[in-house]
Amino acid sequence: MGLAAVAGVAIAVAVNAWLLGVTQLTSASMSPTLDPGERVLFWKVGGVDRGDVIVFDGRDSMVPAEHPPAEFVKRVIGIGGDRVSCCTAGRVLVNGVPVAEPYVSPSAVDDTAFEVQVPPGKLWVMGDQRNRSADSRAHLGDPGGGFVSVDRVSGRVLAVVWPARAARWLD
Repeated sequence: MGLAAVAGVAIAVAVNAWLLGVTQLTSASMSPTLDPGERVLFWKVGGVDRGDVIVFDGRDSMVPAEHPPAEFVKRVIGIGGDRVSCCTAGRVLVNGVPVAEPYVSPSAVDDTAFEVQVPPGKLWVMGDQRNRSADSRAHLGDPGGGFVSVDRVSGRVLAVVWPARAARWLD
């Protein structure tokens, strides 16, 4: 019995260290997809792609490099090599093609113009609540240019796990 308990704890620690993580949202920048106070489960393994909601350490992109580790949750809009621009009729374009964004409410659109080329190994991220998100756009003039290093990604959000009444899988 004691060995089974030790093995169970070891497995739980390993899963937490290498496969899954949990973080709490502290802002409304991802509403209506995710709301402040919700805890999300994220998968630490594998790459990320356009459209993924990710957890990342914002040092060098959202906060200065000397800042303590700071978790952010945003949606990946562009990956290395992509040209991301805004706004054609309020729509974000990736490589000249309008992005279908059913998760962005018409009342949350921010049509501030920008155009960037995402460097290799970097990501361009934006919140779903565009008019209330300090995302890559807000950091264009900063030393990191608002780009998130792929190395800073903690994982892809899979589900809301708390509060229990709001538990759900992300599409």
